[in-house]
Amino acid sequence: MYESVEHKPFEDYDSDIAYTAIGYNKKTNKPIILVRYVRDSKVTNTDEKLDLINTCAHEALHVCMNIYTKIGEKVFE
Repeated sequence: MYESVEHKPFEDYDSDIAYTAIGYNKKTNKPIILVRYVRDSKVTNTDEKLDLINTCAHEALHVCMNIYTKIGEKVFE
């Protein structure tokens, strides 16, 4: 149903922790931004919880940068 802009399955992206990818809905042809957390989601100790929060914040920044780029705004000067 969804495909990356490189026309490859999102599962083919290589990451140990998480990744953000731009793609589109094959039915509607509308753009999407996919964030996928690859690690086991069972977080038990404080260090793992902090790592999860850090990863989520990092990927959220990628989402924001992708949106700004898509609408033609400069992200960095």
